[in-house]
Amino acid sequence: MGVPARDLIREVRGLLHRQLELPSGHQIYFVPGSASGAMESSLWSLIGVHAVDVLAWETFGLRWHEIIRDRLRPQHDVRLLFSGWGELPDLAEVDPARDVVLVVNGTSAGVWLPVLDWLPRSRRGLLIADVSSAAFCLALDWERIDVGCVSFQKALGSEAHFGAVVLGPRALERLGAPAPRPVPRLIDLRLIATTADDPVLTHTPTLLGFADLRHSLAWLASRGGLSFGIESTRRNYQAVSTLVAASAWLEFASVSTSHRSWTPVCLRPTVRRGDIGTFCDNVVALLEKEKIATDIKSYHRAPPGFRLWSGPTVDTESLVLAVKWLEWAVASEFSRGSALEHPA
Repeated sequence: MGVPARDLIREVRGLLHRQLELPSGHQIYFVPGSASGAMESSLWSLIGVHAVDVLAWETFGLRWHEIIRDRLRPQHDVRLLFSGWGELPDLAEVDPARDVVLVVNGTSAGVWLPVLDWLPRSRRGLLIADVSSAAFCLALDWERIDVGCVSFQKALGSEAHFGAVVLGPRALERLGAPAPRPVPRLIDLRLIATTADDPVLTHTPTLLGFADLRHSLAWLASRGGLSFGIESTRRNYQAVSTLVAASAWLEFASVSTSHRSWTPVCLRPTVRRGDIGTFCDNVVALLEKEKIATDIKSYHRAPPGFRLWSGPTVDTESLVLAVKWLEWAVASEFSRGSALEHPA
């Protein structure tokens, strides 16, 4: 006999709450569109009460700034703190009286912000964080995160058609006030966060997706939960770091080790000049032709390079082999007479 839909969704929500090790006052709501859908829902539903600081160092932070500035057009000031691609802005410039929007793990640059203690717990504004897959790979300070937007595909291997919005008490309180603007029903968090009918969704869910997420969360729990996710991701990153440190052909895209993402690992060839984009395309094509790796090209709006996911579902031995083959492919492309210049 099947499980009633509401019971399945409640079960998954409870599993997710436990695996994320959330504070008791934080609530989870499911929305369409993975973490990006969760961020759009959060921005539309919550931004507009205070001025906003948007921290960006890669594609997605810049995207959230663009949406706030050009689509939401709040009456209050919107400030972009951006120091360049892959570079963290000066965190001392963040105003805690403003709402703060940031990406915890910048997956298009391989740069993350794992520590949030620079932001005071007692503050006027909300922290709205695009957490994405980092939720299962980092020990996050959820007491400081008022809104956390979570995805399931890259760290758990689950479905991408819906995501989760984790709302803390201060965000829930703001949702109890009138909306700062008309919000499309599909992304209106007030419809799901202020109703007594639990759990309610803004869309008709795909129950196969919830069943798949239940399976993935049960798998994570069986391996040790969040601590397993963190440790396995750290182990994968360290294995790649050892290889890259000894390589004459590969280097990390992020120079800073303190803010370099454990997943994904973003790499680039050690080159000085030339058409790097074509070179990287040729490397990726060679690996795909040899059926070694697929879809490891950098994010399409990122500088040319390579991106490999290295979260808890990825076996360390397989990842090490992939990086070794990537090094071979880069060396092969150099030896083919590429116009790029090797620094040796």
